[in-house]
Amino acid sequence: MTLGIPELCRGLDYTGLIYLFGRFWAELEIFRRDGISISMSSDKRGSKLLAFLDCLESQRVRIVERVVLRAIGETLVDGHRVRPFIDFTNDIFSDGWEDIWVQELTKFVSRLKHTTERQRMLAYSVVLHAMIDTLDKEHTVTKERPSLPGKLSKKTWRDLNYRVFSVYLNFVETRRKYIGPPK
Repeated sequence: MTLGIPELCRGLDYTGLIYLFGRFWAELEIFRRDGISISMSSDKRGSKLLAFLDCLESQRVRIVERVVLRAIGETLVDGHRVRPFIDFTNDIFSDGWEDIWVQELTKFVSRLKHTTERQRMLAYSVVLHAMIDTLDKEHTVTKERPSLPGKLSKKTWRDLNYRVFSVYLNFVETRRKYIGPPK
């Protein structure tokens, strides 16, 4: 028997985390819709942002399929703003509400105790952390946070070092800060 979204969210209390991912992806959808990305590539910081976004949607880094993460973002977009958390939870917990897109993320989040999903989440968070530090070096919007290199498996470390930071994000100067020393 598979649990629906309300049972998973209530039982495991992941609604907030699911909403935060959805909100992030919704902001990216708004960004794409407004067509700003065309002029972003000509700016140095803009091209770095686009590289991070490409990386976050790449097969080795993304936590759900690209079409799913974009669809989740689209479901949370209301005009040029992101739907509030209360509206999101009211939709999830209303009778008969079934959104296949959010189910995929819910399934992933509900399995974070399993090594594979946990390592995927860690890799995703490493890229997000590097993105925040790279785009906000002085930490005017965010604050400095420690990374979690000790939690990465050898495989995840290798993927991040040789694929992510060498191919997508070769401009990140302090990769050891995020992934630690060689394993």
